[in-house]
Amino acid sequence: MWDRILPRMDKVALLGELGPFLASNMKSALRRGYAGWRDDDLSFVSDWGFDLSDISVPILLWQGRHDRMVPYEHGRWLARQLKGAEVRLMPDDGHLTLFERHIPETHAWLLKHF
Repeated sequence: MWDRILPRMDKVALLGELGPFLASNMKSALRRGYAGWRDDDLSFVSDWGFDLSDISVPILLWQGRHDRMVPYEHGRWLARQLKGAEVRLMPDDGHLTLFERHIPETHAWLLKHF
């Protein structure tokens, strides 16, 4: 389903353990319909009721340069809005390679901050 939108690096990431893991999660998430996914997508263009610059908890923001699902410029924009966030703008990652390559680092960051 994602063949046309994924960069090669993300397609390769799906060949390992990540592919079956994501497929299982997608099946489970959509078992009762797509309403949650739709609501999530609608939140992209809705007011959240607060300014991103008001967030004061620790934030780790990842964005892959080759991501075709979330534009790289959006990650850069978020980085400017989230004052004090630790930002990882990754020049060699896509969308899915962030999962494949950086989960241990993300878990370590979470343990350190929470």
